[in-house]
Amino acid sequence: MKRLAFNGGEISPAMALRSDMDVYPRSCSLLDNFDVHATGDISRRKGFATVANAITDPTSPELGSILIPYVYSDDKVFLVEASTSSLTVYNAADNSQVASFSGVDKWYCPNLHRVTWQQINSLLLLCTPSQCVKQLKMDADGNWSLLNFSFKCPPWETTSLREREILLSPHNGKGYIISFDPAESPLQSSFNVNDYLRASYYIPQQNAQVSDSDLNGIRLLKDGGYLDESSSFNVGDTIALKSSFLKYYVCVSEFDASRDFVAGCNMPENYMSESEPRFIEAEDSSGFDAIPAIYQLAATTDYKKGDKIKIKHSYWLLFTCVRPFNGSADFITGKRLPSDYPSHFLTGIPIGNALPCKGAWKFHCSGTWYGAYEVRRCYDSPELLALWETLGESFSPIGAPVNTLLSGDESDEECYLRLFITKSRCLADDDISSGLPAESCQNALIVSSFKHDMLLSPMRITGESFSFIFKDISPVKAPLESPFATNDWSWCAFNSRFGYPALACVHESRLIFAATKAQPQTIWMSRTDDLNNFTTGKLDTSALNLTMSTTTQADICWMLSRGEVIMLGTEDAEWIIDSGGKGITPTSARIVNHGRVGSAHIPAVQAIDRVLYIERGSGRLYQYGYDWNTNAYTSTDLTVFADHIAAQAGGIISGTMQRKPYPRAIFVLADGTLALMTYNSHQQVHAWHRYTTNGSIESVCALPNGTQSDKLYAIVSRKGTRYLECLSEDSPYADGNGYEYTSTVSTTALWPPDADEHKTHTATLYAYVTTPTPAGYLGVRLAEHADYAPLNIAGNLKLGWNKLLSNSSWTDRPHFSLFVNGPAPFELLSLQL
Repeated sequence: MKRLAFNGGEISPAMALRSDMDVYPRSCSLLDNFDVHATGDISRRKGFATVANAITDPTSPELGSILIPYVYSDDKVFLVEASTSSLTVYNAADNSQVASFSGVDKWYCPNLHRVTWQQINSLLLLCTPSQCVKQLKMDADGNWSLLNFSFKCPPWETTSLREREILLSPHNGKGYIISFDPAESPLQSSFNVNDYLRASYYIPQQNAQVSDSDLNGIRLLKDGGYLDESSSFNVGDTIALKSSFLKYYVCVSEFDASRDFVAGCNMPENYMSESEPRFIEAEDSSGFDAIPAIYQLAATTDYKKGDKIKIKHSYWLLFTCVRPFNGSADFITGKRLPSDYPSHFLTGIPIGNALPCKGAWKFHCSGTWYGAYEVRRCYDSPELLALWETLGESFSPIGAPVNTLLSGDESDEECYLRLFITKSRCLADDDISSGLPAESCQNALIVSSFKHDMLLSPMRITGESFSFIFKDISPVKAPLESPFATNDWSWCAFNSRFGYPALACVHESRLIFAATKAQPQTIWMSRTDDLNNFTTGKLDTSALNLTMSTTTQADICWMLSRGEVIMLGTEDAEWIIDSGGKGITPTSARIVNHGRVGSAHIPAVQAIDRVLYIERGSGRLYQYGYDWNTNAYTSTDLTVFADHIAAQAGGIISGTMQRKPYPRAIFVLADGTLALMTYNSHQQVHAWHRYTTNGSIESVCALPNGTQSDKLYAIVSRKGTRYLECLSEDSPYADGNGYEYTSTVSTTALWPPDADEHKTHTATLYAYVTTPTPAGYLGVRLAEHADYAPLNIAGNLKLGWNKLLSNSSWTDRPHFSLFVNGPAPFELLSLQL
């Protein structure tokens, strides 16, 4: 018979007699330190080469360290080693150390195997239940930082009203004193420095309306309205620059002012109706040179047919100085307008104060006025120096006054709004006040009442009768001037009392956290395209909180984004979060159960097209994905034929996925060995094999290596010393510090076609090899429990068929076994008896 493939991998001893199973003819009873290819051949693994000494925490050396991938780009790949209280970053290109962080204030994790990670562009988020979410980042200049993840608005423990109120009391403009109800639980009434507290209340309707005081003291630019070397302005100075153009008209029907003039209609355009026009606009300016320009028609001036009129259309363009301007230092030759200096002058004059808004607003105007208003928005600051975005302009042109109302809705995110007047009519060369809109026009920005979330953080204080004061750190502030009680409050969902998120992932441009000690079945999703903002709401882009409805309080153990759904596993079941194909929103999100296997607290592995997770007990590996036959998400046991490989080693601790030269999942086992599975779900290849070494493996991590095979890094303990080691295409056939390892393959029972006719059980064994290997490094046997015999071959095995055993005896069914030991390659394609 021929054994043409080995891509069934190593199978369980319970399969020893199951020759009726399809996997049996291509499987082995032992595959140690061999790589199994999806095509069926096996080759000897390369060795682990020493890179550096691993991190050892002097206070807890027994806790070891773990490895985490960080891929900045195709040519910038890094390895992160994390111990209990330090992080070290290595450049995978040359294995050099590029950054290190240590100290409890930077990193502290007593349970390293509960660390999970999620990379978002150049940001690597590190999650662990024992500390706040950390962010490791390399910038474009190659500088590294390790900081606490910063929230614009954090997720809250609850958005419901409380049974008991808190009292906020302003204190000398420094912050607020918070008083809790005496009946409140200690978990809710206690806090630590840098905790976040939300206190919500409604802000009444606010107005910003034009008044005379807003437009007092406007300075006119001299010498035709230009800046020069002698110009000097301070912050807050308001400036007017005249902008004029001429229009020419001819009287076509006698205009008797006492009879025809209408108050407020003081431009020729007002009297150009088709029924009985008094004026028409001239096609050119010929013959108008001697006509003096006027600003408007007057109630005392008559015009006869043929009279010419030259109207000066003039606006004051308005500016506000936001940074001191000293002409001698700041003036640039040829730059003579305020608009040439945007860092010093802001277009327009602000009307009233910046108004907080999270809802509807409108600009209301009435009466007759000429000029322009703008409504602008800023998310960061009420200051004029901030970046203000124009939401709309209401322009009432000279000669055709209109009242254009503006409106909007900022329910998506709280912001500041400001009203600016950017231009007004000019009626005199040196007098701006006559052309400004009157207060009677009631031009105003009106912001509707809305619920404001005040974000507070406790700060320790000395010299007072109390220990803490709460500082308002809201992006948009609305200070309280008197004590205020509210039952709409909550602590941040992540703190030392409630625990920190154990998991993170990214889905549909949302950052998602899950599973704290206090809320083990809750998922928090950020706003769309705003990954540190967890402000909830009813818009499709708003953040949302989801809490699973299950029969138990089983923790969420793993979470991964896959296609249109989020997959997750709890200690007793498997779930998806989806929205029916419409995108996850606060109104469409749903959590659906798809299985009852249960998971261990080990990060799932993202395979090529499926998710691989470890079942509770850590002895089995399951594949989770969509099954078109059942129209549901299903779990498939990938250890069904090899249930011994992890269970007999104490279970799986952690895993990684190597993608080149072929996909395979690699798992660290509790006994310090590795279990590997060559993975090709489309071809039903799930071939298990092992790596063993002279030492104990603690953690592994696969990293891309350009067009070459992925590098496999490992933390290995050898004779009391821990090393960081790397297996790559360039590695020798020896492990770190020169340790030899033995590669062993033992097939399942072979069935010669004429076995029953043999009176004496003898057979000749041939092997097809593809690499020249010195025969002295190999040993073979045919009987399952016989001793290994050296090959009776001089020199190297040749490429092709080689006779390994001649007329070898066997009992029952023959089992071919072979070992390779020494610095030699070996690749086996087929066997033949």
